[in-house]
Amino acid sequence: LYVFLDGVFGHVGHAGVPNASPNGLLPALKSGGSGYPGFIVDYSQPQSLDYFKEVAGYWVREYGIDGWRLDQAYQLPLEAWRAIRGVVETEAQARKDANQS
Repeated sequence: LYVFLDGVFGHVGHAGVPNASPNGLLPALKSGGSGYPGFIVDYSQPQSLDYFKEVAGYWVREYGIDGWRLDQAYQLPLEAWRAIRGVVETEAQARKDANQS
């Protein structure tokens, strides 16, 4: 059995701000415009990438999830995906090295 979480790393609903990360980080948000009712994550602000790297790694490290199903992946810059993936791979390898996988 594999466990995948549904990750929404590019937007939040019209209700507003997501929960803080384990260390209290929050992403920067900007209006989605007239064609989108919610807010889009502003990856031009470094706190956004820091937030999602922490969240993605936390769930792998603390709960041993096997991966993420990512909603509307086009909303993130490719460089952000590479950085998030790097954190997830590092955490997964650390669990494997510790015989926790």
